[in-house]
Amino acid sequence: MSKPEHNVVPDGKSEAESNSFPAKTSLIWILSALLALSVIVNIWGQLTSDKVGPSQYNVLRQHSLWQPLFTNHKPTLIVIGDLYFLSELDSDTKLVRAIREYSVNNDNDLQNYLTKYPQKQDVINKAGSAFILKNSVFALQHILPLFEQDKPATIKLASELSPADLRDFNLIYIGLYKSLGLLDAYFQGSNFRLKKNTPALFHKTTDKVYRITGQLHQEYTDYGSFAKFKGPSGNQVYLFAGFSDASIIQMAKYLTNVDKLNSAEFVTYYPQGESLKTGFELIFSASSFDRTDLDSNIVDSGTLDHKAIWSMPL
Repeated sequence: MSKPEHNVVPDGKSEAESNSFPAKTSLIWILSALLALSVIVNIWGQLTSDKVGPSQYNVLRQHSLWQPLFTNHKPTLIVIGDLYFLSELDSDTKLVRAIREYSVNNDNDLQNYLTKYPQKQDVINKAGSAFILKNSVFALQHILPLFEQDKPATIKLASELSPADLRDFNLIYIGLYKSLGLLDAYFQGSNFRLKKNTPALFHKTTDKVYRITGQLHQEYTDYGSFAKFKGPSGNQVYLFAGFSDASIIQMAKYLTNVDKLNSAEFVTYYPQGESLKTGFELIFSASSFDRTDLDSNIVDSGTLDHKAIWSMPL
């Protein structure tokens, strides 16, 4: 008997190797189909999110928290809290560098600093450039979608805010307590006060203290204030102010989330009646790890004395 013949393909490959080609081809087609399906799913998801997003912000614009911004016919100015930086002449290199002195947060602080350290008169000046933190950018992504083309918002640095701006615009402040600038008048009508260089809120009439706990480069708890009150001309002022990025970002997330605004927690602390129109504040606790915001909850609230905010400072 003759031996069975082995089929040979022209390039010298065995039949077994040749038969693997359709399998590879099928695998390529399967992978291509999966890739195409993935692209379609991503596009569908994007289109779906586009449809859901505007609907959510329509609901937010009609909520009593945000509605006054869109019914009083004043333009809105978003105020970004920038840090006060100094320029210093290095005695060794003779080069000018930007520095941050934590006790110096405005022109008055700088004058007091130079009075205390007169030897710095010739080497320290106010820096010419503004410096902002990540809280402004991350919080803005939640706030800006509230504004449509027919009701746009403009942006300005807190250090550039003028007294006329306090009268002519609805204002939304986003930034640190230390960067409030002209808007630090808020504390004249607040239930809380700050102590210089102390990361804590002190209630003016009770023993309540909300103090940052933990290490900023590890796990810690931050605190921030959301305040809404009437401006001097009937305009609306919204403040998102905190000790660090975590509380500011979390407040922006929370107060632009429809589910949060309908939650039992928010309803419990949200004011009713006249204080909703004249002014109130919510105190937020925010958990963070290495300056990254994780979660938040409301821990306190109160009615503001909006007349005291706009009175002459004591």
